[in-house]
Amino acid sequence: MMRSTLGKWRALLTLCACVMLLVGSPASGVYAQDAEPTKDPAQLVDPTLPEDSTPEPTETPTSVPAEVEGTPEASTSSSTGATRVDTATTPGAPATLAHGLAYYDGDDLVWQVQEIEVPVISKAEAEVSDPSIVIQREGQSIIRNNVTGRRALLSPGEAFFITADDSYTIMAEDDGSVIWKFSLVDPDDVASDAFYESPALTAVDDDTYDLQLIRYVLQPSDTADLPSNNGAGMVMPGSGDVQVDHGGQLSLLGMDGSHGQGQVLRQPSKISNTGSEPVVVFYLMIGDTVSDDSAAAPQGNSSSANSSGNSSSSSSSNSGSDSSESTGSSETTSPSDQPSGGPYRAQINVYAQSDIWLTVTVDGTVWFDGNLPAGKWSGPMPGSVFEVYTSSGANTLFENACGDQFYMDDSAGEAWYTLTADANSCPPPGE
Repeated sequence: MMRSTLGKWRALLTLCACVMLLVGSPASGVYAQDAEPTKDPAQLVDPTLPEDSTPEPTETPTSVPAEVEGTPEASTSSSTGATRVDTATTPGAPATLAHGLAYYDGDDLVWQVQEIEVPVISKAEAEVSDPSIVIQREGQSIIRNNVTGRRALLSPGEAFFITADDSYTIMAEDDGSVIWKFSLVDPDDVASDAFYESPALTAVDDDTYDLQLIRYVLQPSDTADLPSNNGAGMVMPGSGDVQVDHGGQLSLLGMDGSHGQGQVLRQPSKISNTGSEPVVVFYLMIGDTVSDDSAAAPQGNSSSANSSGNSSSSSSSNSGSDSSESTGSSETTSPSDQPSGGPYRAQINVYAQSDIWLTVTVDGTVWFDGNLPAGKWSGPMPGSVFEVYTSSGANTLFENACGDQFYMDDSAGEAWYTLTADANSCPPPGE
């Protein structure tokens, strides 16, 4: 009897092991990374590639949707039970290359698209712009947020969202870098170098929206339905020709040299590839609205980006300000960290008490040139000689790597300063 019972337990354990093997282990999670450019995963058609080249896909799908496998049941989420659809498997393989939140005040807007030859690092200048999305067309670019100091590297087919009010510098290590820049702007503020300007859009309400760039890859005979927008949609081919069905009105968009032909979309629309070669299509839109409930006051820069150096020559500063104005830096240096006999280095960070126009040239290179809104920091600027222009000296606060804050003077109007590092300056952290 005991031997028979033991045999039953062994049989039961074997059955359990088989069930566990059939069920398998749970899939590992996939996590997004903050402040990284979004790759174009297909890159099936890219104007920078030779016509006879066929790039390999960068990623092999790990699963096939149920409808492709021929299984009648749709795949479901193990946590919620809701039907999940991978948009990359729908017609056109749509992929959101970049997106971010943008506020529009309800005034008229137009889409503008610029083709920009990106300057090399030594010639690049900072810029503050409307919310925008850039996509790399040729070569490589580096985008630096001058407020946080964070950078991103873009290769062809990769995109990046630029927030409003922050200062950015777009630069390249080599010649030949080209980007497209998409933005919604006031009709009176269209850039002189914009190769596309849309008709005026009047149906965008005062709100905060999710500004998106979605890329489609259409194989011959493919048709894809475009998602609805909140009064501002625009379609433009990145290569090849695309037919647009805009509420029953058909049009054909193509390329004019290196520039794409654009069309504003106000009604439900479809795009189709009526040719014999794959085409790439960009769809720009403002999507869902977002309430202010999740908003928070700016917190300044992160500790790694906040540390500023002291520049003491030519400085007749009024000391200090309330500690509440500090960037919150936890990393500081002292003049004793300077190398004996030089060369001397420093780093400054500028805070705007009210809206100012600020230009900072560091060792002969323009580091910041644009509007600095009230309550914003310029971001750390390391170097030896700093030439500073401000539209209001009294509203321009400096901070150094020792954590000290100071004004150069109390003049309400324009002011020019030259600050030079010396043995008494605090060097940039890490140098």
